[in-house]
Amino acid sequence: MAYNSAHTIGDTLRSVAAQIYPDIEHIIIDGASEDETLKIVDKNSQRVARVISEPDHGIYDAMNKGLKFASGEYICYLNADDVYASEGSIAQVIDALRTNPVDLIYGDIQLVRVDDLESVVRYWKSGRYVISSLRAGWMPPHPGTFIRRDLMQEIGGFDTRYRIAGDYDLMVRCLLSENIRVSYLPKLLTKQRMGGASTRSMKALALKSAEDLKVIQRNQIGGLMTLFCKNTRKISQFFG
Repeated sequence: MAYNSAHTIGDTLRSVAAQIYPDIEHIIIDGASEDETLKIVDKNSQRVARVISEPDHGIYDAMNKGLKFASGEYICYLNADDVYASEGSIAQVIDALRTNPVDLIYGDIQLVRVDDLESVVRYWKSGRYVISSLRAGWMPPHPGTFIRRDLMQEIGGFDTRYRIAGDYDLMVRCLLSENIRVSYLPKLLTKQRMGGASTRSMKALALKSAEDLKVIQRNQIGGLMTLFCKNTRKISQFFG
């Protein structure tokens, strides 16, 4: 997903192009950028399957467009300021799926400084999933999660009523699906730059918490204590 991302999207494109796994369908969903984003995409398009550039109704509308055009068995979303951690990130996921086919597989991610992909601020070690952990505010990291496309379509994709918490809602709905098969791959898969939509200001943090609480209540996985646990969970990520 991209919008006016000229300062970071080159890193994202190169990280996808460098993947050793050959069968990747890389779809660029751009919100009609007004900077050099599309020129940079054109210069780094060796593994880009399709580019859609048009106005959208927010990030989750854009993500649903990606789902609509995708044809692969699994979906992973990589925003225009994120990168895969190594050339083997996707190959590690595919190897794990060949051994143990599941509906949703996730790994670990690093949150890094905006201006330095090697400067780690937080390490999100996901840990294994049990359904009771949803009440404790747990979720897998969205940029390090691969979901079967059929499951995404079955649950209806992202709920565009959310501005910030749509990824949390999607993860919860996926994990509550009947007979879902889930696997944790204890590998670093993705690096995510700090400074996303949910952390840019106190206003954004307040909106994120309000939307998170709606997700929790609508999916009946708890209440204010679940929200408290979700927010405080991040503290341990600063200490490795």
